[in-house]
Amino acid sequence: MHVTPPRVKGWTPLLLLICLTVTLGTTVPVGYFFGVLNAPAEIIKKWCQDILASEYDTIVTAGQLDILWTSIVSIYLIGGICGSCFSALLSDKYGR
Repeated sequence: MHVTPPRVKGWTPLLLLICLTVTLGTTVPVGYFFGVLNAPAEIIKKWCQDILASEYDTIVTAGQLDILWTSIVSIYLIGGICGSCFSALLSDKYGR
């Protein structure tokens, strides 16, 4: 007769170690990607300003340009979250 051991509820030391490792381990790549995204920030802001001026005849202030840039960065992060949520489903459905 096979007896299964009782399940441990709550935070086990192994679960705590895994959570801390994952949390701290992701700070390096996220910080790197922010650096990669923010390195050309002034060039992209200038491009946005030029496009808004030439295509839409709109002159934006520095504050408005900063809000536009923060929106672009936020959308980049939201896209990363959505991509990570749906990547397993899409790769299983359409192939890797």
